[in-house]
Amino acid sequence: MFDLHFRKIVLARIDMIMFGVLGAFVKIYYFDFWRRYKNLFFISGFGIIFFLLFLNLPPDNYFSKTISFSIMGFAILLLLPKADDISTFHSGFGKAITFISIISYSMYLTNSIVANIIRKYFFSDSNSVNLLNYFAYLFTVILLSFLVYRFFEKPMMDLRDR
Repeated sequence: MFDLHFRKIVLARIDMIMFGVLGAFVKIYYFDFWRRYKNLFFISGFGIIFFLLFLNLPPDNYFSKTISFSIMGFAILLLLPKADDISTFHSGFGKAITFISIISYSMYLTNSIVANIIRKYFFSDSNSVNLLNYFAYLFTVILLSFLVYRFFEKPMMDLRDR
């Protein structure tokens, strides 16, 4: 109950938005710092992310339900200076990043629906089955998000721009 009705609502996760605001502040007012330490920040951010992902704590302990989310948001903030420094997106990786960024709002809208369906109907005690479920989840979220973007979000934005 705590998970669905408190922790995952936007107002309870406002700290994530503030990490983005902090990143924008540092980039604008401390640009030399932003650029000088981008590689160190990037390595640190990935280190923290991998540490949290492989810590393998039970999902119902205090750290998993509270502090880990803020730490993950901070780790993602550390990735931004290096990501901001990428000047071209002509590679396959760059095009994938651009595609995901374009459909990201639609992904925000569809991910919890898909996750709940997979969790309710396809969850298994087998790690290998759950790994396959995770890839099915990613594929489904990306596909649905593209469709929502292409047939609803983009036409609405085009109407706005007239």
